[in-house]
Amino acid sequence: MKTNETNLESYVDYSYEQALKRFKETEEYRLLQQRCLESETELQSRYEGEEFDFIVRKMDEYIIQAENEGKFLYKQAFQDCVNVLKELKVLN
Repeated sequence: MKTNETNLESYVDYSYEQALKRFKETEEYRLLQQRCLESETELQSRYEGEEFDFIVRKMDEYIIQAENEGKFLYKQAFQDCVNVLKELKVLN
């Protein structure tokens, strides 16, 4: 059973990375990146040195948290889908 769980985990990780790659090819992602760069430029103009570095460190922590939440939700949605298919007797 552990092998199946490991295979599922690997497959979900791969699927997540592929979905993220596809998202990064979208116009929505390009616009979000543009907004982030504009925000960073604005912050640099308002704050200097240690203040700016502090803000960037804190923002990085939020980014890491958001990435981890996104991965968790993706994996949970994948598992929920499998469970629904099992309930519907589509999967064993």
